[in-house]
Amino acid sequence: MKTASSTTTHDYLLEFLEGLGGPEHSATIQDWDTAGRVYLDYIRVIKTLQDIQQMESAGYELERLYTDVTSLCSRIELLPCSTARDRLAQSEMAKRVANILRVVLSLQQGDASSDSLGVPLAQLAPHISRLPMPEDYTLEELRGLTQSYLRQLIVSQ
Repeated sequence: MKTASSTTTHDYLLEFLEGLGGPEHSATIQDWDTAGRVYLDYIRVIKTLQDIQQMESAGYELERLYTDVTSLCSRIELLPCSTARDRLAQSEMAKRVANILRVVLSLQQGDASSDSLGVPLAQLAPHISRLPMPEDYTLEELRGLTQSYLRQLIVSQ
């Protein structure tokens, strides 16, 4: 559930990170591409998905968002994690990106209900498997993918 407070926080962080992300600043920030830019892109993806959900027709925007989300899947694992808080943030981002990817694929299929039968597992599984999630999150994702695959097998027979 989205609250006004989280929207305000995301807006503030987006504005702050976009200021740092300009060429005049990002070149001087250590690990910008593997840390700061990942957070910036993560917030942009969330904001773009919120905007798309308000549109009636968003074909091009969904394609671009799919590309952004899949790129983010491979870059979240590169976040430097030196503390438990860093690992928690990385895990929560990975979990949310997995859900966003599922929603984007579902919207591309024209099914706003996020029913896993409508999501192409061949596009979902490789990206989900790269996300750095704790064992319980990973097992939950794998269980969902396995159940979806079995349902697709049953439907196709």
